[in-house]
Amino acid sequence: MFFLMGIYPEEKQLEFTQTAICPACGRLGRLEVSRTCSCLSLFFLPVWRWGRQYRAHMGCCGAVYALSPEKGREIERNPSGVALTPDDLTPLSGPRNTTRHCPACGFISYDPSFTFCPKCGCRME
Repeated sequence: MFFLMGIYPEEKQLEFTQTAICPACGRLGRLEVSRTCSCLSLFFLPVWRWGRQYRAHMGCCGAVYALSPEKGREIERNPSGVALTPDDLTPLSGPRNTTRHCPACGFISYDPSFTFCPKCGCRME
C-alpha cells in the first residue's frame, strides 16, 4: 500500500482591490491582497494548511507589504467592508522599477544614474 502525498506552497489571490497612494514610490496605484500558506495534500486533495500570511501588492511599483493576520482574515470574510491604511502595511520588499521624476518639467527617467534632468537641466528627485 502506498500514499500519494505532498507539501507545497499555496498562494490565493483574494477578492480585494483598493486604490491607494503607495508608501514606497508615492504614486497612486492598485493595492491587491493575497494569502500564502503551506499545504499538505493527500491523493492530490488539500488536507491541512498552516503558516498563513497575508500580503498586499502594489500595482504601480511592485512593492510588497505584510498584513496582520487579523486584517487578512477580515478581508477574507468581508472584502468590501475593509479599507487598508498605511499603518496596516509593513514593508517586505521595495519597488521593482525605480523611476525618477523631474520636479520642473515632469520628465520621467528610467535611468537611476541621471542626477539632472536631460530635458530641462533641473535636479532630479
